[in-house]
Amino acid sequence: MNGRKKINKIELCFDMVSIIFLVSCLSFFGYRMFYYKNKLAPKDSNNKEVTLLTNEIKKNTVNDGDGLYNVENIFIFKGKDVNNYIEYSNMLFRIIKINKTVYAKDKEEKGRWYLG
Repeated sequence: MNGRKKINKIELCFDMVSIIFLVSCLSFFGYRMFYYKNKLAPKDSNNKEVTLLTNEIKKNTVNDGDGLYNVENIFIFKGKDVNNYIEYSNMLFRIIKINKTVYAKDKEEKGRWYLG
């Protein structure tokens, strides 16, 4: 023989069945991944994708005056008249700063909370 191994019919059949099985599994689970990603992605009533509150707040940064400042990737509210209140679970909170989590105080300034 010249170094090539001859494949018998059983091995060929097994190889073909294995390839068909792998392709069908990839097709089935790939379809399910995209189907359920689109179906289960959080969306509002207008069919827009829901974003995190911190991402929406971070879009409104300022460089001077009252508002939200970006200081070395930590977002801090500064000024006299800033709109940094949020209502969550029928409680009103004042957002102090945002780093990896939202650091807030309740309206009466009694406690400190981590929201997210």
